[in-house]
Amino acid sequence: MVDASKNLDRGLVPTDYIDPAEIRSMVDAVRQGKSLGAMILVEGKNNDLIIVDGNNRAVAYVVANVETPVAAFIGSSPSMSKWAFF
Repeated sequence: MVDASKNLDRGLVPTDYIDPAEIRSMVDAVRQGKSLGAMILVEGKNNDLIIVDGNNRAVAYVVANVETPVAAFIGSSPSMSKWAFF
């Protein structure tokens, strides 16, 4: 997410899952004190968190320099490693 936030204005973000225009709109909303809604994460290896839903929101939070906790649902499963995107 940090790399995506650094590259947002350079046009170097992977637009297949990150929408620069949507992120800029989200950054403005966050800076105005609005909530973007909860992201959905799953636990990965070594307690890493994988974003299932909320890539644009995560980048927007980084660009807006949000330092307070943000809402997220975190799931886990012993069979998570069988997920195609794990």
